[in-house]
Amino acid sequence: MTMSTSSLALKELVIGYSHPLLEPLSIDIRAGETLAVLGPSGCGKSTLLATIVGMTPALSGSIFLNDRDVSSVPIHQRGIGLVFQEPLLFSHLSLIDNIAYGLRAAHVDREVARSKAEELLHWVGLNSIKHQKTWEISGGQAGRVALARALAPNPQALLFDEPYSALDTEIRIRLSQEVRDLLRQRNIPAIHVTHDRFEAESVADQLLVLT
Repeated sequence: MTMSTSSLALKELVIGYSHPLLEPLSIDIRAGETLAVLGPSGCGKSTLLATIVGMTPALSGSIFLNDRDVSSVPIHQRGIGLVFQEPLLFSHLSLIDNIAYGLRAAHVDREVARSKAEELLHWVGLNSIKHQKTWEISGGQAGRVALARALAPNPQALLFDEPYSALDTEIRIRLSQEVRDLLRQRNIPAIHVTHDRFEAESVADQLLVLT
């Protein structure tokens, strides 16, 4: 599987809408590192991710991916993946077809898309159940499918918006650690947002605490 050597950097980034939500942020996340962002609801965590991925414009400052300023680049051209709080999987599709769906929508050949999906399922340890429907699997397994789907288009960075909040604490922390290890193997920089300190500390190479 192709390895990434990406880096993600925020330079004096100011997020918000009509007014700043936070002080300017300057952070460097190297390949394979995870920045954990810890804070209560409403402190700006999700807005930070929305700004980095391109859903919300920054008030000022810059976002660099591999030394390229992507601050004004459209969402679909940034090369940044986002894993949401809910897996948002298609219940009528198998695991392999869930992962291949986005590739097929981007006009990737069917066999190529399924081969890529199978490779990713093997990587997250679910290839043996690739033909099961998503309603037949556990919450932890659904989280791995969501990760595989986010990785399918070969993003250069990944953002996680409280992706395991519906799971029990022990399962959430274990899955977070497993995902962190997988991202290290791929050398992908990541930002993991959570309101749980134990989860944040279990995944963090760097920790940003918002209040």
